[in-house]
Amino acid sequence: MAGRGYHWVHDPEGIADFKTAKPVIERECQRIIDEVFKPRLGVVKPVPDHNYIYDIVGSWHGKNFRFIQKYRTGTKVKPVEEFDSPFVRLEYYEKEDYNLYFFRHTGKWWLLDTGLKLDEALTRIREDEMLQPYI
Repeated sequence: MAGRGYHWVHDPEGIADFKTAKPVIERECQRIIDEVFKPRLGVVKPVPDHNYIYDIVGSWHGKNFRFIQKYRTGTKVKPVEEFDSPFVRLEYYEKEDYNLYFFRHTGKWWLLDTGLKLDEALTRIREDEMLQPYI
């Protein structure tokens, strides 16, 4: 019995739109990192036997721009280790529509809003306490 299902369709127009939007998204998100998040981080002092944030960066994962906290940890017994933890994701959905997610303590992304314009999403990232790094 032949199965019926969904078939992926190549969307060259959508890819072209994303390629033109990508540098703008990256520039604006990096501006938020540099002007909002990093100044709040301040000068990082290591905290013995605890995880502490030492940097905040941005990274692409497909059509998603993720804001990522970089942590260090170390104890007297174990050497210093580093790990990353994303906290906000801006998803390019369509030509001028974006979805906004935050990373829950459960390890899952939680959809906050859909159909946002880029300016609306960036303003929310700057101002919404839920979308701030855990400093």
